[in-house]
Amino acid sequence: MPNPRTGSQGGGGSGLTPPAANPPSKRQEEREGLHFFRHASRRLITSLLLYGLIVEWLLPLEQLKSYTELYQISPLLFAVGLYLAVGLFVPPTWAALALNGLVTVGAVLVLFEPHYGSIGGSVSGFVRAVRSDALHVLRADFMLSGELRTLLLIGGLGMMAIAVQSLMWLRQWGLGLTALTAVYLLLLYGFLGLDVFPGLLRACAEGLVLSALVTVPRIERLAGVPDVFAGAAGGSGGGLGAAGKGRGAKPGQGLLAGWTIGWWSGAAWLAVLIMAASIGAAWSWSSGTTAKQAPWAADAVRWSEARLDEAEDGHAPESTAAAEAMAETGLGGGAGRTGYGFDDTRLGGPLSSDDTVLFTVTAAEAGYLRGDSKAAYTGKGWEQDGHDWQKLNVAEADDDGASGVIVQTVTPAKPTVGYPLFTGGADSAVTALKLQLAPKGAAGKYWRDADTGALYPGGDEDRVAQYTIVTKLPNEVDVRSVGTEGSGSEGAGAADASAPDGAPSLTAEAERAYTQLPDGLPARIGGLAGQIIKDAGNPSGRYEQAQAIADYLRANYTYTLTDTEAPEAGADFVDDFLFRQKEGYCVHFASAMAVLLRTQGIPARYVKGFAPGEPAAEAAEGGGAAGRYAVRASDAHAWVEVWFPGAGWVPFEPTPGFAPPEDGAAGEADAASSAPDAAAS
Repeated sequence: MPNPRTGSQGGGGSGLTPPAANPPSKRQEEREGLHFFRHASRRLITSLLLYGLIVEWLLPLEQLKSYTELYQISPLLFAVGLYLAVGLFVPPTWAALALNGLVTVGAVLVLFEPHYGSIGGSVSGFVRAVRSDALHVLRADFMLSGELRTLLLIGGLGMMAIAVQSLMWLRQWGLGLTALTAVYLLLLYGFLGLDVFPGLLRACAEGLVLSALVTVPRIERLAGVPDVFAGAAGGSGGGLGAAGKGRGAKPGQGLLAGWTIGWWSGAAWLAVLIMAASIGAAWSWSSGTTAKQAPWAADAVRWSEARLDEAEDGHAPESTAAAEAMAETGLGGGAGRTGYGFDDTRLGGPLSSDDTVLFTVTAAEAGYLRGDSKAAYTGKGWEQDGHDWQKLNVAEADDDGASGVIVQTVTPAKPTVGYPLFTGGADSAVTALKLQLAPKGAAGKYWRDADTGALYPGGDEDRVAQYTIVTKLPNEVDVRSVGTEGSGSEGAGAADASAPDGAPSLTAEAERAYTQLPDGLPARIGGLAGQIIKDAGNPSGRYEQAQAIADYLRANYTYTLTDTEAPEAGADFVDDFLFRQKEGYCVHFASAMAVLLRTQGIPARYVKGFAPGEPAAEAAEGGGAAGRYAVRASDAHAWVEVWFPGAGWVPFEPTPGFAPPEDGAAGEADAASSAPDAAAS
């Protein structure tokens, strides 16, 4: 009889050699491996359950926005669903690559649409970013743009989803994926204290049902049974061979989406029983406590941070996450370049100048642009431990033209996200805020950090096109009348009767924060501060003491961007600058002045932002009217604010080549200020 596999006759004496069968193509092998899943309903059901498991991997990222800087999860979830939908139809390789590539690019465009204001803007921005990254890679500069990094992230996620879908169909990998998902969620709970219990329950239910469903093709593969459920379909399930007779489902039992009703029932009951046991165990284990980081996990995290700290000790960071995110605008500078940085934990190291114009400022006179401040000196740099965020309304000011008030309108050269609203001082308010795209009236709100004085747009994704800031300057009489007794904490916590609005006296806690010094600070720093004040005639006023220290630094230390280096391992940053290097740029001078003042019990803090910039070409004929000033990345700067009861925070300029602030506002830099500077780049 004919052999069903070769088509030759069954006898052995014919002497005819059967014709060699053509080897199956790769496409045919793929199809044969999907024998059980040749029914679309089976592929659909298993893909939906797999999608549920993958979603449980992505949802916890919503609780980690501050770490991942990923503020939209929905485009990722939608992209994963499309990846699995493409695999559902088992298209040829070229078609799968094309379709999945479109999904990846589309997800990136949707993610960046809020930044650019429209899909069209997102497309043009994506093209520019790819072209720019290609040029950087050719120059061996692998600092990729946010768009390309997001593309790689989503592309990797798609490859993972497609690979897991193939493993599920070809190798029936269901229980292993379920176990891996559970371990992942438990690790997030143990190390980070995330609320993962609802996701864990969903993952167990989805995974157990999926594992039960893929057990059928696993039996077929391992036992050699062509179609276990062929009998349930009355022989129409795919040609049950002799080896499978009597082993399939009972005739007439009926199929539901490719599985028998009995199998569905068994899978559901199995999932319910295991879930009930899991819920009971989890309830007794948690004992009603809220999710928090496990002590052993906290110890592990602290140990890892300590090891990283030791490994990086003495080395200035080449870049920060914030600098990378803002590299395209020039605002964040780059590795060893001037610019406004966010990470001030390790300062020092040589810099190169970046003359990119970042924004223009319209104001009656040039003034410093304040970004943020830091309170805690660590011996290596500055940190900010606390924040007090207040959501405020953008409102027109009644005293724009009053004395002691400055008005600045800032127009970024390229609207972007993530950086503060730069102001003329610590006591400022936003009177106009224009966003590139303002959904639901977002332009009417902004954030103020009462602890640092920093202002930020109301939304994390807001791209600011222009804003106007009104700043109240400290009263010179109040500033110069404060003596050394003002540095004590007597009366701290009570409102100062002479303090203007927004400048109450410091609380005892704030007084400690702004006079804090690290353990092990070399004593000679305090000795130098005392000697400076003594040589200035031991003035009793706080203003005169602060000015004496600023003048000493400007007169006795050299300004340079390049002829400086990070301190050696274990050395204090300020001590190394004052007694060994004796040259540096703004972060050296500002840190030194703040620490010197603190050794004398005077509250001071480290401030960063931008120097005034230079008059814009079109404003040369202003004729006394409000002028326009161009601010570059090379104008990024750091200085010091000193607390004066009754007046508030007053800026001081200790860096040579920059004009000292007068009446709370910085004047234009003198001739020597043509040298660029950098704030924590």
